Amino acid sequence: MKKILSTLLALSMTSLLGISILANDTDIKEHFDFTRDVLVGTTLVKKGRYLVKYDTTSRQMAVFDNGKMIVEVPASVRMAEKAFESDALLTADTGQGLKLTGLRLGGHHEELILGETVSFFDFRFIDFQIP
Repeated sequence: MKKILSTLLALSMTSLLGISILANDTDIKEHFDFTRDVLVGTTLVKKGRYLVKYDTTSRQMAVFDNGKMIVEVPASVRMAEKAFESDALLTADTGQGLKLTGLRLGGHHEELILGETVSFFDFRFIDFQIP
């Protein structure tokens, strides 16, 4: 009985947390230094400083150079347990060159993942001890 009650309590807490986070959902904007040329989707982005914006409604990430959008790709947000120490570009080496696969936001828990669908929440069941 305690096991069932603790599982229900954990599910309730997780649901409430999810609702509160979704209610406060905001778009993400961050400047990134691309230290090397990298493919974003099928567009080659030259090294330089760019503004990256993520639209939580459309689930699209766009890269801007001096206010002009140069590429837009599907992306999703993944939450990490700990805040990242610094901004980071996540890349994969392909036959066409380096391809951007994600971005980590320094000082935050958010990580943008390009080209794949990732659930917004990482649900974990916690075994609460109820006296």
